[in-house]
Amino acid sequence: SGLLLASFILAMVAGRTSRKRERETTAFQERVYGLVRQIPKGKVATYGSIAAALEPKSCARAIGQAMRNNPFFPEVP
Repeated sequence: SGLLLASFILAMVAGRTSRKRERETTAFQERVYGLVRQIPKGKVATYGSIAAALEPKSCARAIGQAMRNNPFFPEVP
């Protein structure tokens, strides 16, 4: 329900909740999520700019796939 989601989001923002992984992630996905966590709030990064920090540099499509399967949303947007 909407109230449950709102309560979860408020608790998460206040740091009172930790979400368990809903599925296993790969080492590549963990690297992607780590980079995405470093993007300052209010800033935007493209998959290409994230790919520039990873190997291989042509992995923008794989980054898009990793974000599509992101089990940490909304903690990692």
